[in-house]
Amino acid sequence: MNKNVLVLTCTLSPQTLISVKRNNVQIRESDYINAIEFYTNNLHPNFDIIVVENSNSVRLLEKSIADGSRLKFIQAPIDISSSIQGKSAGELGMLQFLVNEGHLNDYQYIWKVTGRIVVRNRSEEH
Repeated sequence: MNKNVLVLTCTLSPQTLISVKRNNVQIRESDYINAIEFYTNNLHPNFDIIVVENSNSVRLLEKSIADGSRLKFIQAPIDISSSIQGKSAGELGMLQFLVNEGHLNDYQYIWKVTGRIVVRNRSEEH
């Protein structure tokens, strides 16, 4: 098995706006859509893409993507810990949810990127 997955973690509407510099929901949505479309169009075909979201907004992202054939959109539980423990607690919560629910079981290689970020210099090894 040499199957890859790219996990894009998303929080469209953060619970804690104080520690988030980019807190406009429409701008965040545009960032996420641009990144999802970039990866959909540019990743090697042996990659699946999981978009996991934790502010009860995954359907907004899903309906904004024209071609979702290689995408899986997953709604994680709403993040309530970031306002207390920091942004990384929400990221960890989404990854734990994916592992606990078995969404990553079929993959040998798991790549994780914050959903609004585009990484253009990823190696083509896999």
